[in-house]
Amino acid sequence: MQIIKSRPIPLPVWKSGKWYDDFAVTGVTHSGYSISSGNKIKTGYGIQLNATTATTGALNLPAWYRASNFEIETVMRLVAGTDMSVIVRFLDTLNFIEISLTSSQLTLNKVVSDAYTALATINGVAGNSFQKIGLRAIGPFLKMYLNSKQVASVTETNNITNNNFRIQTYASIIGTAKAEFQYLAINPK
Repeated sequence: MQIIKSRPIPLPVWKSGKWYDDFAVTGVTHSGYSISSGNKIKTGYGIQLNATTATTGALNLPAWYRASNFEIETVMRLVAGTDMSVIVRFLDTLNFIEISLTSSQLTLNKVVSDAYTALATINGVAGNSFQKIGLRAIGPFLKMYLNSKQVASVTETNNITNNNFRIQTYASIIGTAKAEFQYLAINPK
């Protein structure tokens, strides 16, 4: 999976059949959605989520990103904390699919009624360095990518099909979670 990007792009735009945002501020004070609140900090090309007053820093993506069948790609790294996630098919904080990156592991999880099940786990991934992460979701079929190489292919059996997206970071100690995302591209299918 390879979604090519160019810089700078001022807002999330429909580009080559996909929604694309590099969170660049070009003549405006925020990206396609507000990143000016305390937990979201613009860092050159990209965005940093900080859980400054909580254990979780999160950003729900706006309505124009919605798709239940899609390819998604981001470059991300864990700066501090326990893990960071790209959450897809997000219904609420108890039901979703996530790609989670820790300091040493990439995991594809399904969460149903707040019960986590690992669908695929890749060990030895340096989460404190930028990693290109991707996911292709068509119906129940999920393919996970690491640095443009497919690393997992699974079938999700709970039929989680909601069409919302979210990015977040987590730490068990309040105020310590930080994650950076260089860009986000979503290609509806």
